[in-house]
Amino acid sequence: MPIRMHIGFLVVSVWVLTALVGCQATPSVALRVVSSERTELVERTTAVTPAPWPPPVALTRREYEERLSEASAHCEQSDLGRLDGRWIVVDSRPYPAVGEVWMCEGHIRWRGGAGPVNDICMSRTVEVPGGLNAEGTWHEDLQHPADASGLYVRVRESDERLLVDVAPWDVAPVEFSEFFSLVRLDGAKEHEPCPFE
Repeated sequence: MPIRMHIGFLVVSVWVLTALVGCQATPSVALRVVSSERTELVERTTAVTPAPWPPPVALTRREYEERLSEASAHCEQSDLGRLDGRWIVVDSRPYPAVGEVWMCEGHIRWRGGAGPVNDICMSRTVEVPGGLNAEGTWHEDLQHPADASGLYVRVRESDERLLVDVAPWDVAPVEFSEFFSLVRLDGAKEHEPCPFE
């Protein structure tokens, strides 16, 4: 092989080697993997830490009003799934006179004695191990829907009971209080229509 060809081959080899080293030293967002059968683009992904729930700070008055309006617009779009149905109240510190609670069509409803019908309409629900994390609008009187407040709602299954705890949006640090401890009414059907319409 003539010397001129050896030099040309050497120059090309050095150029290819330099290009390869340069590629390895340059960080990239995507790598192209080439095989004899196919070419794929493999992207690096960055893990995103979910926002804490509930938020560690209370909502400002403006944020509260905006969120309440948004929650009202998304009311009845959440499905409580197999939790739907009629439940017997085993314990309730704020509502000792309540005997039954209904979960239906994204609502939690109850009536204390002859008082007004209370309604929590879920606007967001996230399934978590053992239950749900949710947010909703609470109407202490279903007949006056303009009077609403925002609640974080935590629903957990514990043995044969369903625990429902709540916390207001505008208080920090958020501390949940026990609302209801429930057991399913014998013979109750899932997905019954909401009462007290």
